Amino acid sequence: MQSRASVALAFLALLGASCGGGSGTAGPQATPSASDTGEVLQNLDFSGRYPGHLPAAQITCAKSAGTFDVNLAGMLRGEKVYLAISVKGYKGAGTYSASQEESGSGFSTFQFGLAQPPTVLGSDSPSLPASLTVDPGQQAGSVDASLAFGAALNDLSERITGDWRCA
Repeated sequence: MQSRASVALAFLALLGASCGGGSGTAGPQATPSASDTGEVLQNLDFSGRYPGHLPAAQITCAKSAGTFDVNLAGMLRGEKVYLAISVKGYKGAGTYSASQEESGSGFSTFQFGLAQPPTVLGSDSPSLPASLTVDPGQQAGSVDASLAFGAALNDLSERITGDWRCA
């Protein structure tokens, strides 16, 4: 699990400067669009400890040697949050669930938390359903994940549902 946290923290470090504060100038300012801020439109709903809707996020999607990673960072309830998803044993478009690890087929891992200070608020757990679907173009898909928090990872912390896209 340490490597997931390291990947998520490295991703957050790369994004740190891009979601900085305002310019400090007075007067009306236009609300930046997702493309103005380097964000990509998303449709993700969060329920649990941090309920809300994430309409846009900075995102990286990467495929390499049997792995597919989706890392998002955006604002939820006025706080910068991240969602790091990694599919091990990636074989292309399809649905990958956290519970597939024991079967030897491709499986996914999830981690959700606050960016500053880096705080994990939920991770996948064998006792809770969590899946990532990758569409045929491998640039978008859906997520339906119940994440846990706590030493036993069996206390429901957050449910994340909706659609994601890389660009």
